[in-house]
Amino acid sequence: RNFADFRQRVIDRAKTRVFAFLNISDVGMAPTGENAVDGISAMEAIQMARTHKDIIVGFKVAHFAHGGWTDIDAAEAAGKETKLPVMVDFGKMDQQRNLETLLNQKLRAGDIYTHCYSGRRDELLPDGKINPAMRQGRQRGVIFDLGHGGASFYWLVAVPAFAQKFLPDSISTDLHTGSMNAGMKDMPNVMSKVLNLGATLEDVIRMSTWAPAQEIQHPELGNLDVGAEADITVLRMEHGKFGFLDGVGARMDGNRRLTAEATI
Repeated sequence: RNFADFRQRVIDRAKTRVFAFLNISDVGMAPTGENAVDGISAMEAIQMARTHKDIIVGFKVAHFAHGGWTDIDAAEAAGKETKLPVMVDFGKMDQQRNLETLLNQKLRAGDIYTHCYSGRRDELLPDGKINPAMRQGRQRGVIFDLGHGGASFYWLVAVPAFAQKFLPDSISTDLHTGSMNAGMKDMPNVMSKVLNLGATLEDVIRMSTWAPAQEIQHPELGNLDVGAEADITVLRMEHGKFGFLDGVGARMDGNRRLTAEATI
């Protein structure tokens, strides 16, 4: 309902490139917007995505507090019609609305499950094992995004997940005032956390550039191929003793840190 205004006021005035996942709720993340069932319309979302197809790269579902699958089903209908991915910040769970059904029955290959180390949706079982639904979803082609945020990344989930070789497909910050002034801070800081969890530098760079570009169906971005746009960050690898905080302020020490020296 308000995307055209948002584009005119914010996106078209930005100096940096901006893409958007369109919230399946008509007013988006308003106080009650994402929980207003009568404000969810696949058809209206499809029309808006087609009108702004140069910017809208998918559909977003988040914070839904009701039972059933109204939000997911509408987003999936819009995604199928437009051939765009759906990104899910999974909300309320109950006996019927659960992670296994979401990852193995609702989401398509290419859809994105974000906040994959939040621990709030049974990503890690009480026995410390990664939920088999996560591996099954990955086998089906579901993408797992880190989505750090202010309270969506925890060492007590990420450490055992990495130990069990369940690494993210992509790294994202979930940037907002709460996360940037807490444990998340910025993109290089989140990249450094993944590096210290055991990923290779090559994987961390891929998760931050080429993988997201493919996820949003813009393979012309996120690479340094001949003829590609010169959108470059120069990083420096620092060695020492560094402390990294998660979403509740728990600390993990690391011996490497990435620092942005320049952007071109």
